[in-house]
Amino acid sequence: MPHSLPVIVIGGSLAGLATASLLRAKDIPTIVLESTDSIGAGDDCLPAWVLKSHETTIASFRADAGLPARAATKLQLKVSADRVGTLATGTVAFVMKTEAASMFARISARANLSASELASNRLEEFLHEKVAVDVRPLLLALAGPDGAEQRSSPRGVFALARDLVMAQEEIVAFEGGCGPWIDECASKAGDVRLNCKVERLLLEPGHARGVKLADGRELEASAVVMALPATEARALFTDEDWQKVSAEERWKFEAANPRPALRLQFELTKPSSAPTFVFCESPSAHLIAIGSRAWAVVGAAVDAHLDTNQQNDLARQTVGAFSKLGITVSTSPDMCKMHFAPLDEPVGLMSGGRERPHHMIDGFDNLLIAGAAADAPGYGLDRTVGSARIAARKI
Repeated sequence: MPHSLPVIVIGGSLAGLATASLLRAKDIPTIVLESTDSIGAGDDCLPAWVLKSHETTIASFRADAGLPARAATKLQLKVSADRVGTLATGTVAFVMKTEAASMFARISARANLSASELASNRLEEFLHEKVAVDVRPLLLALAGPDGAEQRSSPRGVFALARDLVMAQEEIVAFEGGCGPWIDECASKAGDVRLNCKVERLLLEPGHARGVKLADGRELEASAVVMALPATEARALFTDEDWQKVSAEERWKFEAANPRPALRLQFELTKPSSAPTFVFCESPSAHLIAIGSRAWAVVGAAVDAHLDTNQQNDLARQTVGAFSKLGITVSTSPDMCKMHFAPLDEPVGLMSGGRERPHHMIDGFDNLLIAGAAADAPGYGLDRTVGSARIAARKI
């Protein structure tokens, strides 16, 4: 793409700042527009974890952005549940790592897994293929001597499968969480403008001319990158422009389901001796403790309209979950952070990027999407910076 005009990145999240830092490393003029008075979009409350097998993505990103290398620490994997199972379908798709599982997770996000014979059949096929065990004895063990159906439900089998598969995969994390990554990327991102709300995209047939700000100003651009959740990105199209978008492209946006999540970051009363990644049943969350900090991302059954008291109650439950694991966190207001927001399935990387591997909005030569739900089970830091690398390569 020619770059007589700057590239405009909408959104000062980690994904947006990462994209901008990569563009600036290629001497492409870039403007990041953030609607609030701070960068990060709550990502500073997130842990920075990645599958060990994907560490090369992180290393490549840091090299491309001109950032020094950082070492990661292996996490010990645990499950905290009063009974077997009852975990999010996103976690199931993450562990199973198959196209069928990913499809099932999207279709059944609001369904009761215990009522799904299809889920059980797919799991049986997966265990035979990947774990090389006979599933029937596992089902009998879960059912117990009296053959109780409750414990032999797919919920329980999924949890057991997760434990088996996780033993073959490693997760690593970076101390400090995503906060340092946000600051590092911001230092390389160039022109970052706060309190600059984008009202809408300025679109021509097949081309994004720029953006219109809420204060009425118009900014022209050589390309526009929307580093936003699906619903926020959709809101930048006028109704008239939206009808000009292809039906398939509109489906990609509308198929992205908002998923509320409470993000928590705590200081530990003493450094963690065993860096840990925990799948927790109550509350439904994943917990990470490394170095002097701990994080929790609470989702799945969380209501999208929690008031402050309900959020605080969830935070207390999370503190209790850490305590059961022998991890003591500080609840002092100046020692913890909390951020609550609905999280969209990212338009840019839906279903592992199969629907939009190039991150371009179909029908436009310079309109892109970047970002991934880095705090959802299965979406680690590698998905966020990997998305930024794909978007930056297309510009």
